[in-house]
Amino acid sequence: MSIQEIIELSNSHIVKGNLRHVVDPVRGAGDTTVIESVFESGGHFPPHSHEQDQTLIVLGGEGILFIGEEPHTINPDTVIRIPAGTPHCLYNTGLTKLRTLNIYATSEPTLTFVDGLFPESRPLPDEVDQLEELAAVA
Repeated sequence: MSIQEIIELSNSHIVKGNLRHVVDPVRGAGDTTVIESVFESGGHFPPHSHEQDQTLIVLGGEGILFIGEEPHTINPDTVIRIPAGTPHCLYNTGLTKLRTLNIYATSEPTLTFVDGLFPESRPLPDEVDQLEELAAVA
């Protein structure tokens, strides 16, 4: 699957967000791919995995990253390595946009969606609903 196909597939599954391809061999990096993700408040990326390690860097906003079934609070300057083959998903639990860089040490990252490991919509419905209500009146 090409990087463009991965971006298109990913964007079709993302709720309130999108991905943008930033770096690859054509754009100046040999065996590295960097993808930027931006999620609106309440946005999320469903459970998935990659055949490669992923390094996630949070540029702005806050949220929860599930690695396996373990939640990790993320905020600016968070850097987390996600081992190859490990299911994970990301939720924006803040009122502002959540921006991340996703780095793969390959020119051909993979993407496999995973069913049944996490809630497909939100890990913390009450908290996220309250944040969305606050954002609506702000």
